[in-house]
Amino acid sequence: MESTVVLTGYVGHDVEVKMTRTGVPMVAFRVGTTPRMRVDGTWVDAATTWSNVTCYRGLAENVARSLAKGDPVFVQGRVRTQAWVDDAGAHHEKTVIEATVIGHDLNRGTSSFCRNSLRIVDDRSLVLDGADQVESSGSPVELAPDLVDPMMAATVDEFCDDSCAEQAA
Repeated sequence: MESTVVLTGYVGHDVEVKMTRTGVPMVAFRVGTTPRMRVDGTWVDAATTWSNVTCYRGLAENVARSLAKGDPVFVQGRVRTQAWVDDAGAHHEKTVIEATVIGHDLNRGTSSFCRNSLRIVDDRSLVLDGADQVESSGSPVELAPDLVDPMMAATVDEFCDDSCAEQAA
């Protein structure tokens, strides 16, 4: 059985973009959650809890383009423990949320959404590409199942309009 969590809070610093040893995109950041309590009729902040968050692949690329320090977010993911030994031989562990879903917390403000567009690599392969514009005849596109989410059935033109391209630039 896996432990899953959902949390809301604020991004504590700009996201760190990395690559794993195998070349998979990865993003790491911290989320601060500060509960409010009522004490003697007055609202006060309790201690802030900081959670380490990581995500990989397409989610990491989208997070890197979308989140910044101070943004209100919600995160859903699996609880993981990372263990390592440092150069001095000391053993360390930290708990990390390996995110499967991340988004702006719309209770705290507004946001706009831009679908990932597709880039044609060759006559048989398409890959997701940030918010870039892709020229197309508008005919339906057959998505390579090993490259993109097969649940997304749309034409290339539907993936991003001019406002999204300007916003991502």
